[in-house]
Amino acid sequence: SRCSVMHNAGAKEHDAGNGERTRFAVFNREVSPRRKHWLREIADIVDVRSERYGNSYFTDLRTSQVSINIHFDKSSIDEFETGIFEALASGCMVVTETLNPRTVAELGMQDALIQVRSPQQMRHVLLTLRESPEDVRAYRQLGMDAMVANRWDARAAKMIEKFDALCAVSIS
Repeated sequence: SRCSVMHNAGAKEHDAGNGERTRFAVFNREVSPRRKHWLREIADIVDVRSERYGNSYFTDLRTSQVSINIHFDKSSIDEFETGIFEALASGCMVVTETLNPRTVAELGMQDALIQVRSPQQMRHVLLTLRESPEDVRAYRQLGMDAMVANRWDARAAKMIEKFDALCAVSIS
């Protein structure tokens, strides 16, 4: 079976899996010292599964309702991490440390992500979400909608539309 980022987060035919989501929240990225600091605050709420790759990594996402994103270190604070795309494409909602607002806006994901500024705020948000499955379902759907809008085929269709419009103008 395929387990690349492009297959799991980019392909139109990809199925995010609507199977049973037995895990409330997962963090399945490498645990850096900075991430460890954040994870201490939420360790009793989140299943930490580091050093997972390939099919195991995507299975973790497809069996979780919520995926946690924490920046690796201070130098990556303005980066939009691949793991966010992977989580959204796998049907998770994403609770993330604050991201660059311009990038989030350009991707049209303002409503699809919950952003937090501190480990304590992340804990509060997760506890609130755990008691509100309907909100989790709504965020999961918003995330899937945002992911669909950012897939290669959707972007290519927009480029073709713009190209056709430019050709129509230059012909007239």
